Amino acid sequence: MRSLLLLLMMTLSGCGTSSQATSYVSLTQDEEAREALDALDYDKAIEIYQELIAAEPEVYERYRYLAAAYAASAGFDIIEVAKGDVGGSGSLLDAMGSFLPADPTTEQLERMALAKDTLLSIPADLRSKDNTEVAYASGAAVQLEFYQSAYSIMYINRFAQVTPSGSLDPERLESMTDEDVTNILENFSQVAATGGEGVPAAAQKVLTQIDEQEGATQKEKLINYLNANKK
Repeated sequence: MRSLLLLLMMTLSGCGTSSQATSYVSLTQDEEAREALDALDYDKAIEIYQELIAAEPEVYERYRYLAAAYAASAGFDIIEVAKGDVGGSGSLLDAMGSFLPADPTTEQLERMALAKDTLLSIPADLRSKDNTEVAYASGAAVQLEFYQSAYSIMYINRFAQVTPSGSLDPERLESMTDEDVTNILENFSQVAATGGEGVPAAAQKVLTQIDEQEGATQKEKLINYLNANKK
């Protein structure tokens, strides 16, 4: 897992592709998009990558950078997360949640959904940890695990708001619909299904702990889990 995280960090950090002496107008679109990422101008990077992908939809490595721009614009810095102890002995919600908006807006959640859906647009064999022939395949697989988990945790954060007394707001929790619960749990399940240590194992741990809670429905079990673990 650590080697995959290093690959992920190397390919998504240090995005600049031109020297300071290079005229901006001489940059290719790919270079311009990477410069926009470096400058934290995510909307510009998104616009350029969308144009590039529309013109050449089978250049799948660009999907990774578009997804990174979506995620960063949603308030999620995957490089900082990859440096941490996500997937370690602690709670996935705590470990990854500290890098995510505590009360995400609808736009932030939509951007996070676009990040994971962009990676899901890459053919499955080209975003696989088992594919050693394609340089970006393992990194894309790890990136997707992070984004799917982040999406579920951001979704949870919409409802798991701490009151001044230190408990979770029961009205916000009860406002969760069955569709919300399904979206949250399905993303964790997809991550867990990839197997292995790190984030997949942490996602499976979350699902197991939710299933062990009392409750007649998945919503009741999730609420009980959150009350017990997210304070």
